[in-house]
Amino acid sequence: MDNQNHIQVKYRWLGVAGIEIHDGGQSLLIDPYVTRVPWHHMFFWHVQPDRRLINKMFSRGDYILVTHAHIDHLLDVPTVIEQTGASAYGSQNTCRLLKALGVNESKIHCIESGEHLKVGNFDVSVFNAWHFPVPFFLPGTVPENTKPPRTARQYRMDACFSYLIKADGMRILVDSGKREPRILPAEVLVIHPLYVAAGYRRLIEEVQPKLIIPNHWDNFMPTISKEINKFSNPPDWLSALMRWWFLPLFSKMIKKFNPNVKVLIPQPFHEYDLREIIE
Repeated sequence: MDNQNHIQVKYRWLGVAGIEIHDGGQSLLIDPYVTRVPWHHMFFWHVQPDRRLINKMFSRGDYILVTHAHIDHLLDVPTVIEQTGASAYGSQNTCRLLKALGVNESKIHCIESGEHLKVGNFDVSVFNAWHFPVPFFLPGTVPENTKPPRTARQYRMDACFSYLIKADGMRILVDSGKREPRILPAEVLVIHPLYVAAGYRRLIEEVQPKLIIPNHWDNFMPTISKEINKFSNPPDWLSALMRWWFLPLFSKMIKKFNPNVKVLIPQPFHEYDLREIIE
C-alpha cells in the first residue's frame, strides 16, 4: 500500500470485545465495554455501567456497531452514546434494549444480516455469526416496549453479527463468531483466538489477511485498575496466562498456516496505525 495515497487508519483495542477504528476524522466503535461486571453480580444483582470510567475512557465516538446484545457488549453503549453523541447499529434485541435504557430513537438503527451500510466515512457489510451456547444466558427475543434491564441475564442475544468494514479502502473483518462459508477478502482479520485449528486454516484461506488481531480473549470480569495506564498489564492471572502463554501459541499456529501473515497482540487502549504494521 502507498501511504502517500491513503490516510492513516488507527486501531485501538478497548479490552474484552471492544474496538475503535479511527480514520483521522471519524471514530467507529464496536462493542465498547469497560465496566466489567464481576462474576458474582452476573446472576441476581442489579447491574449498571461505570459512568465515571466510561466518561474518562471515551472522548470520541461517531458510530457504534454492536455484534450482539450480551451484557459485555451492550451494557456501556447507552452511556457512550450520551458521552459522545454516537449513533448505534445492532439487532432487534439490541435496539429494544437501547430504547428501554433511554437512548433517543434517532440514535438507534436496527440492522440485519446481508445489509450494506454507509456509516459516515465507513462502509459496513453485515454477516450472520454463530455464538457458542452460554449456560444460563440462552438466546431469546426481548419483547417490544420492554422495561429497562436490571440483571445481566436480561441482556439477551437474538442475532450475532460479524462486520466487514472498509475504511479508506482498507478492509477490516471483525469476525465475532463462526460464519457460514463465504469468501470475504480483507487485509485485517480480528478474531477470537479460541477456535480449533481447522477453523483458522479455513479463515486464512478465505480471508487472505495480511494482519490478524486476536480479540475478546481477556477475563472480562475483573475491574480495570484505577490507574488506567497500568491496564497495559493484564488485570488478573487468567488474562496474564492468556497473554504470556496461550497467545504466543496462537501466533505460532497462524504462522504455520501462512508465514506471511502478521499477528498483533495489542495493548489495551494503545493506538496502532494499521497500514504501518501491514507494510
